[in-house]
Amino acid sequence: MKLAKTLSISLAAAISAATMGVGVAYAAEGTADTYYPDSFECSLSFESGLVDYAVYGDSYAFAYNGQLAVLQGNGNNQRLPDIKPVSSISQLDYSTDGKLYVCFADGYCVYPDLENKLPLSQISVQDSEQWQVSLGEVTYSLNNANGSLLYMSKDGFETVTIKESVEGEIEFSKLKQYDNAAYAVMNNSLYKLEGSVAVKVEPTYYGFIDKTKAIPTGTAAQALKADSPITCGWVEKGKYYTEISLENELGTTFEVPNPATATYLSEDRLYCMVLAESGNAYVITMGGKCYLAAKTSVSVEAENPALSTADVSAAYAVEKIGVYSRPYLSAATKLCELESGSSNAVTVLGQFTDLVGREYYKIEYTANDGTKVSGFAAKGLMTGYAFPAEDTEVHPDGGDSEFLYNTNAVTVGLAIAIVALVIIAVLYVASISSKKNKKNNRKKQRQKRAERDRRRYDDDDDDYDDDYE
Repeated sequence: MKLAKTLSISLAAAISAATMGVGVAYAAEGTADTYYPDSFECSLSFESGLVDYAVYGDSYAFAYNGQLAVLQGNGNNQRLPDIKPVSSISQLDYSTDGKLYVCFADGYCVYPDLENKLPLSQISVQDSEQWQVSLGEVTYSLNNANGSLLYMSKDGFETVTIKESVEGEIEFSKLKQYDNAAYAVMNNSLYKLEGSVAVKVEPTYYGFIDKTKAIPTGTAAQALKADSPITCGWVEKGKYYTEISLENELGTTFEVPNPATATYLSEDRLYCMVLAESGNAYVITMGGKCYLAAKTSVSVEAENPALSTADVSAAYAVEKIGVYSRPYLSAATKLCELESGSSNAVTVLGQFTDLVGREYYKIEYTANDGTKVSGFAAKGLMTGYAFPAEDTEVHPDGGDSEFLYNTNAVTVGLAIAIVALVIIAVLYVASISSKKNKKNNRKKQRQKRAERDRRRYDDDDDDYDDDYE
């Protein structure tokens, strides 16, 4: 009986260790309504302190208020994390092959390495205080004293104006040339010069970091723990969704593991399980991970997936495990813990397999305090075999909090497997030996028959000789 129980625990633990994820403790409720961005496009602007700029195709670099902002183009339009160098930046410039030179008073660096300074004499950069830029038959001339900018062509010259209305006088600075185009700065904004008109440049980028680093959790904590049917749906093609973590208690904002790379754009319709609704967003799971997506990006299925018939009607936990409101094991969905042993019997209402093949029992039972509990538990951590709880030694690292099943049952299971392998090896050697003995016996028998036949032949030959004589 003891062996049967040990094998049951060992098998349940081994199966779950291969299939389960990570679950943790209870999650707290947020305060503000959840708002998932309807757009991630941002424009870069500076209120003050713009020191210099550089342009390379659709990539931009700005030195402002002691910091360096870089917008990476090439169709990605990503704003890389701003850097604050130890020294003050004096100038910026792009080389013809796209290297960004960051210049200081005592040398220059090649972005993103701002530690290794090289002599300024090694490079040639545009002077941000230059007064003239020539583009073929067109020349721009800047009066650095008063900020006036002249546009000169074969037809004459005129003062450069801007499209939008501004307060005060128009004063340009930092005249530069990039890619056969002229640029200048006015009121901490970059302008591209098109003829005698200056057009404001507002570089746009996808602000995944800025817009996902502090998304309010709202009522997500309550919604994730509430009793709710299993719901599935589809993230529509061309919609954004952001990976979040439910491994720790929910605070006032969702935990985004890596804001720079956590947001994805769906290239096709993606099937998902909807865990909760909060504000304008759904908490969903796909591929064993959890995400946040706008409600408008997810089409929820009208019919809820049904539970399948379970292989047992009652079950017991092989060690202390968690009970969860959803078939997704995490801090935010954890309802309580179920002690091991047959004294903590639960009724199995059905079973469910999630989108990555993990199996769960839907269970219900009455806790010791009289509370009725209904939720999901990892099937691999439960068994229909009844055993007393005090008969189970649980390794401190065991349980569904880490899904590491380093219990004594595993050790016993491994020992049994090793013994079984030894027995198989012994039987194999015995079988080989038996076959060899049989082969030798058959050989000896053939030799005996041959000897007997030879003797018989000799006797017959002697008789023949006697008769002949």
